[in-house]
Amino acid sequence: IELRAYYVDVDGISGEEYKQHKVFEVLCESKLPPSAVVVSKNGLHLYWYTSDPVPSDDSFYVGVEMGLIHAFNGCKRTKDIARVLRLPGFLHMKDHSDPYLVYVAHEDKKKYYTASQLMKAYPAPVEAKREVKVKDHSNKPPETDWEKVVQAFADWTPVEGEKHKTRMKFLGV
Repeated sequence: IELRAYYVDVDGISGEEYKQHKVFEVLCESKLPPSAVVVSKNGLHLYWYTSDPVPSDDSFYVGVEMGLIHAFNGCKRTKDIARVLRLPGFLHMKDHSDPYLVYVAHEDKKKYYTASQLMKAYPAPVEAKREVKVKDHSNKPPETDWEKVVQAFADWTPVEGEKHKTRMKFLGV
């Protein structure tokens, strides 16, 4: 699996006229304008198509995402690689009494960026860079100090009547 685009979920934009203004603003004032802009009920989804597909476990993915999120004031919780945002052509039905048709406001299928271009234009803030974790691909299980685990369990004082049940769970029974 390879990454095909970076994205930002920009929430808190209501009213069609204001959404259209924000789309225009994003496209005209960005260092590297997004390849696509999708309008959802509560805001915009901005996409930057990538010309150098990135492996899904790549460690700098979070750094690129955080740079984009910071630059466009996006949702900091919506950055995981497996995220599926609302799809254009479908109704946003969180409130069944007020459905909203999600649509593509802009797409330039010729606009592709490298991760390096995006990182240079939108560097991640310092605190976001600390979040980037390099995965250990050695497939070695983490070291566990079992003596400490057993001692902690022996020293533990459970809720009255729950000690036996908890020990059975601990032992996998």
